[in-house]
Amino acid sequence: MLAPLQRWAYWSLAPVCAGALVVLIVHLHAIRPDDEAIRLTEGRITLSDDATPENLRVGSAVRLPHDWRDGSRGYDTAWYRLRLELAVAPDRLWSLSPPSR
Repeated sequence: MLAPLQRWAYWSLAPVCAGALVVLIVHLHAIRPDDEAIRLTEGRITLSDDATPENLRVGSAVRLPHDWRDGSRGYDTAWYRLRLELAVAPDRLWSLSPPSR
């Protein structure tokens, strides 16, 4: 059982931690890709009941961002295939960031 002082310290820090989490989420949401970012605007989608992408057909062309649930026709899984062509291999750490609406 926590002593009264420990209980007070615990409940005093809870709002501080919650506030810091809100600030972090707002900051991360405001981050935008820099000018060097490659924008992926097209892809192909395959709707499937398979949990793995093996042996999937080519799929239909879609513009990104895309909400697969709009035409899911009862499927639980959607697989996107994106094509990324680079003139040279990256010389630093990089990542893919899906577009937001």
